[in-house]
Amino acid sequence: MRARLANGVTEQGDLLVAANGFRSTVRSLLMPATEPVYAGYAGWRGLTDEAEMVARLGSGFFARFGFDLACSYQMVGYPVAGVENDLRPGHRRYTFVWYRPVDDERLRELLTDASGQVHGFPSRRR
Repeated sequence: MRARLANGVTEQGDLLVAANGFRSTVRSLLMPATEPVYAGYAGWRGLTDEAEMVARLGSGFFARFGFDLACSYQMVGYPVAGVENDLRPGHRRYTFVWYRPVDDERLRELLTDASGQVHGFPSRRR
């Protein structure tokens, strides 16, 4: 399999992994008829500095990969590198995402900006 990158470089291998997210350019090129489908939930993402987190929660929590799998939502969090990939203790960050069910009406509200423009509302639901 061969891939030509935007900068003109060609890469070749037995497997091509394209992990470029929700609005995947690669997916649209390989499977143009495929559209993203709303799964019925939204995710709120966050990132906090290790030093601030440790000051509030203590040092034992930071190094943990955390899950909360309640009935109507899911939350996951884990440590990541800090600014400029800094891995020194006290300079790292903790990232988390909170997934909650969101009906179509609430989703439309979340995707509407201050001027009333709705962005990225899915045309169908799984």
